[in-house]
Amino acid sequence: LTVTGLSGSDGATFSHVTLQGAKGESLLRVVLNSSSSLGEFLGEIPTLPTVPFSVRLTGQDRLGGVLERVSTEMIQAVHVQLQVLSSPQLWPGKTSKLWFDICNWGPARAFLLTTTDDRGFVKQRDPQQLSVGQNGTLRGSVELETPHGAEVGSAATMSLSVRSLDHGDANFAVVHLSVIDPDPDLQPPSCSPAQVQGSCPSLSAEGCGNITWSASLRLSDHGRSGLASVQISRGRGWLRIQGDFGIREGQHRQGGDPLNLTDSSGTGVAVSYSSNCCSTEAELLLWDAAGNLQHCSIVAHQQREQAFTNTASVVLLLSCLGLLLL
Repeated sequence: LTVTGLSGSDGATFSHVTLQGAKGESLLRVVLNSSSSLGEFLGEIPTLPTVPFSVRLTGQDRLGGVLERVSTEMIQAVHVQLQVLSSPQLWPGKTSKLWFDICNWGPARAFLLTTTDDRGFVKQRDPQQLSVGQNGTLRGSVELETPHGAEVGSAATMSLSVRSLDHGDANFAVVHLSVIDPDPDLQPPSCSPAQVQGSCPSLSAEGCGNITWSASLRLSDHGRSGLASVQISRGRGWLRIQGDFGIREGQHRQGGDPLNLTDSSGTGVAVSYSSNCCSTEAELLLWDAAGNLQHCSIVAHQQREQAFTNTASVVLLLSCLGLLLL
């Protein structure tokens, strides 16, 4: 329990907790013992009430006046637990099983299990009557039949509820499922080796913007999903994409929005990238519709400056060395 509105300097102490019913009647009184100097109190509850209850905390303030705090929530103790062991995978046209445990923390009794879902995949919708022994566990399963036309990636929400037939003890569980492809596309898209035109010499930051270079490559997807989008993750340049959808082009920088390629055909798209020599490297991120990712690197040719040697100076130096040696 957490008591608000009091600090450690208030000198308040609490003597007992009362579990009270819906009409305020006392169901159980629990004596509290101080466990530390931090204001923590412990009490032992032998058995929780079988009916809904709230908590009333009673003690004294530092002047000896009565101090009480009452919880605003009603608590219902349950003696049955419904535990889903694993979430099954749903394949179109296949039957799957969801396994669960019913844990009974009370006497031997019968329970009513009800299962529903929002897609109509559950094969048996009629409630099932199950018997569980005293402090025992019963393992069971529910069959789900996914139709052939179920869309891959669609979701289904399944609810399981269990209720005892004698005391009204109940519990429930909610499971979120999804329809998956039985033969997923795991092959990433591809980009052909970049053909680079032009080169970038070693220039100052002021002069690099006057020289440009370009590269061309082809993007394609050999899986079943098809191309989805492309994005510049590194570089600053002009990107031009040509496919059966026409031509898309524009100035792009790293971190910009991806370009949509979903309406391209299976033959792929042609891409050209151009930039000035202030940015000599670029990287494209290419996705297919299945989420597979490919990194496409583009690097400009580096033009090296020729080193010229002053032959006369070398000859003169060698001549001087010869005179010294003589």
